[in-house]
Amino acid sequence: MGDPSKWAREKRAEAAGHPYQVPNDVDTSVPSIARIYDYALGGKDNFEVDRRASTTSSGRTATRS
Repeated sequence: MGDPSKWAREKRAEAAGHPYQVPNDVDTSVPSIARIYDYALGGKDNFEVDRRASTTSSGRTATRS
């Protein structure tokens, strides 16, 4: 799991009106199973590529709460 203090800093920055910046080593052009799962649960930490990837080859989409 990530550094909880880093998470807290990011949340404080968001609350102060400073948007969270995606780290340079995160490739947002490739779907991530963690972000797809986040999308399926109704989260906000995902990108368009993850939302598109949530559709399986059978045409189903992940269930959102």
